[in-house]
Amino acid sequence: MMRMLLGRWLGHVVTETKPRAPFKLRRASFKGRGLQADVRGASWSELRDLAYDGRGVR
Repeated sequence: MMRMLLGRWLGHVVTETKPRAPFKLRRASFKGRGLQADVRGASWSELRDLAYDGRGVR
C-alpha cells in the first residue's frame, strides 16, 4: 500500500513540476594582473599559509 502511494505521489510530482532555467554561476573575478611577482612560483600550501598568516588558524 505504501509503495503504491509513494509511486503515485512521485509520479504526480514529476509530471507537475515545471522545468527551470539551467543554473548559471555568476562571474566572480577580481580586477588585477594575477599573482604578485613574489608569489608566482609558490605552491598551494605556501599560498594557503600566506592567506592565513596572522589569523590564528593552522
